[in-house]
Amino acid sequence: LGTEGGCIDCACLEQPDGSFHEFIFVGNSLLSINLNEVKCAIKLREANYLLITTGAGFSADSGLSTYECAPTEYRDMCNPAKLTEDPSCFQQFWLKFTQSYMTTRPHNGYQILDRWCNGGRLQHLKRPSSKHDDPTQSLSPWWVYSSNVDGHFRLFESFDNTLCEIHGNCLEFKCACGIGYSNGQPRLGKDWDRWNHSMTAADSCKQTTMRMNQELLMDIFNSDDIFVCSHCQKPMRPNVLMFHD
Repeated sequence: LGTEGGCIDCACLEQPDGSFHEFIFVGNSLLSINLNEVKCAIKLREANYLLITTGAGFSADSGLSTYECAPTEYRDMCNPAKLTEDPSCFQQFWLKFTQSYMTTRPHNGYQILDRWCNGGRLQHLKRPSSKHDDPTQSLSPWWVYSSNVDGHFRLFESFDNTLCEIHGNCLEFKCACGIGYSNGQPRLGKDWDRWNHSMTAADSCKQTTMRMNQELLMDIFNSDDIFVCSHCQKPMRPNVLMFHD
């Protein structure tokens, strides 16, 4: 493609590992742009709808530990049975994780996605319109589907109503009264029998969740009492999917 200042061209360069990558040249200068990235950017700018999927790597970029790097007791504490054995130890462990998520600053990738969506950088996204009777016309053109439990997407207005956290959110705690059941059936074992026998849960417990903030978190840390549900007085647990849930 000829230009007044020279020409724009692309070429395949062989890498040391034997693979080939396409690069863009302007005149005699090699731009540090991978052509695949350019193609991706073009597709993004043309997109009418956007689904953002994120996993552990997106949390790791903020400096948070992933499952592979988590403390050795993490696997044990990901079992709701630990709550029945030692509620205080279980809660203290998870509250420390909650505190780390609350005090960690999200990396710049969140701001980039925010600008793409609500910031209007992707101008072809089909924005909701109030002029249509069709309810599908009022749906958001972007959604986030994330397995992360750090709650960082919730810090951005763009994703208030467009976020699916498939593993839950560690910044919320919920009543643990129902952990003695799995798929509607009581769990087996003496510990579970004892837990379920002591259960006096109300229907309202199912909807009991508590959003953590720094003040509440410090009150719990400084108290010798277990953090319990206001309805059934059973311990609260993080609102996340655990092993054996």
